[in-house]
Amino acid sequence: MQILNTFLAAGMIALAPTVTLAAEANWIADYDEAVKVAQAEGKDLLVDFTGSDWCYWCIKLHDEVFSFEEFETFAADRFVLVALDFPNDQAIKDLVPNPERNQELAAKYNVGGYPTILLMTADGEVFGRTGYQEGGPEKYNEHLGEMLTSGKAELASSKALVAEWATATDETRAALWARVMDTFEGLSQGSVGAAPLMDIVRAGIELDSENKGGMKLRSIKALLGAGETDEALLTVAKEMDPKNESGLFEIVVKAQCDSVRAITDLADAVAAVLKLDEMGIKDQKIAGEMYSNCAYWSWKYLENKEDALLFAGKVQAMEGIDQSTLDMIKDLLNELQPTEEDAVEEEAAE
Repeated sequence: MQILNTFLAAGMIALAPTVTLAAEANWIADYDEAVKVAQAEGKDLLVDFTGSDWCYWCIKLHDEVFSFEEFETFAADRFVLVALDFPNDQAIKDLVPNPERNQELAAKYNVGGYPTILLMTADGEVFGRTGYQEGGPEKYNEHLGEMLTSGKAELASSKALVAEWATATDETRAALWARVMDTFEGLSQGSVGAAPLMDIVRAGIELDSENKGGMKLRSIKALLGAGETDEALLTVAKEMDPKNESGLFEIVVKAQCDSVRAITDLADAVAAVLKLDEMGIKDQKIAGEMYSNCAYWSWKYLENKEDALLFAGKVQAMEGIDQSTLDMIKDLLNELQPTEEDAVEEEAAE
């Protein structure tokens, strides 16, 4: 369940800030400045969308990978490093050179959680997307290297399908759409080959507006699964599957959890997950991600011990949860479970 960590990044909030990447000499905090450097040096960009003072997994990625010389040496020959920060603390916000531009780029590249790491050309064409990964700098370098060799080829393949779609006739489009869908659904989460195909996938909603051939449902499910969460799409998904019978509603709730940006959003997200849990969550990976987030939020920020224990217990009962998340749940339970000393004090108070 390695991908869990990427989605948790949207909601895991750290207890204390760390050194921001933008303050380190080998990272550039202004995207447009970094593009100029990449063009001049003939390099690609590694862009880190981060919440340096609040995002649990962003801080872990910095401390376990980016702070090591082994990563810096690997990256220096290949990338211009870019840190686009979305902090909560005002003092750190004041250090961000162009926050409006950062927001614009997050929207453009559909950044739904932190940390999101994009590998892209100096022209802004994304050929790699990832987040936190366990294993330290050596494994992370291997991971980046794999994306370097495969990402551009995957992107080219998708662009060829787009070109074919542009010249397709009304008679051939349905068959081509099905072929595009087979390709799209076969791509891994966060695949760079997905973005060029999004408009074709979305075309299924109009091609089969009443879902008589199942194209509309297939299109919506694929788009939500790929992280597309615009309001119109979410509204259609909720209307089609209000009881989560097709697994659409749980993707809508997951999108709500992934879009948490402030503490004020947490209570609504937890309430939505509790409601969904009563319906039953079909995808256990999605369940694990949301349960883990809600356990942490309830523990640290909503001061709701009952919900924190409820969600923590659900995570512990699941299979395939990665070790970092299990460690977080263990810490949560150690803090919430009363010690013998606490029990004695409580008894004395009574």
